[in-house]
Amino acid sequence: MSTPCSEFLAQVQPFIDGELVERPLHDFEGHVAACPGCAASLRGQELFSRRVRACLRPCAAPEPLRRRVGLALDAEDLARARASRRVRLGRLVVAAIGAAALAAAGVAAECARAGCDGEHPSRPASEAAPSCAPGELCLAIPSAPVLASDQ
Repeated sequence: MSTPCSEFLAQVQPFIDGELVERPLHDFEGHVAACPGCAASLRGQELFSRRVRACLRPCAAPEPLRRRVGLALDAEDLARARASRRVRLGRLVVAAIGAAALAAAGVAAECARAGCDGEHPSRPASEAAPSCAPGELCLAIPSAPVLASDQ
């Protein structure tokens, strides 16, 4: 498709800025190759753009503005670090609760297996065992058996 000169002129600056893509770019380049007047116009605009860019100097922001921006960035970094710590702490708390729940379930299972009737399979009959009412959680921790070599 041929690009009329009026459409071409509207696309010169987007072309110079690298904003034309695919089909519009293809049409633009085709028109420039076929139309000597538009090619000359493009060269003039490119020359003008280069001269303007050459005259521009980077300027530093005023010190108060730079300080405010720096403080705002520091505050954002601090907020992100705090949020990250809260997430890690939350995960740690969840893990601790899970470990406590597993330990409690193990104690309850052992108590249920032992029947909570005063008999505990890992204790000699001479040792006193915790007494639990049926349905109660036995939280007594059995002591290690005394070996003859320890006496």
